[in-house]
Amino acid sequence: MGDDGTHTMYIDMVRGEFASSSTSDIKYPIEPTIIPMFKKVIEES
Repeated sequence: MGDDGTHTMYIDMVRGEFASSSTSDIKYPIEPTIIPMFKKVIEES
């Protein structure tokens, strides 16, 4: 397993956003592929 944002991430398909966890204050718009999204989550942690 691991801490939120190190091996996991949150994606809200209804709102079209993602973050390191569902309780994160910082959320980003969904991108075309998962790779840049996961890189942002890793950089945030």
